[in-house]
Amino acid sequence: MTVLACTIDHAAGPIQPRGHEPAPLGPLEVDVALTHTGICQTGLGMIDDHYGQSRFPFVPGPRKKR
Repeated sequence: MTVLACTIDHAAGPIQPRGHEPAPLGPLEVDVALTHTGICQTGLGMIDDHYGQSRFPFVPGPRKKR
């Protein structure tokens, strides 16, 4: 299943759609379809690499904690 994500390839770069093949779901994970999302101020700082820790390509929005 291909997931479409909006990515940024470099600091302050344009947002572009890109397909991604996610890993298979684990036994306690579910597939959720999103129709809308938002970007917070911290996400905007990550897009522009204000904190010096962004890794590109970057997908703004909520992050899965590891």
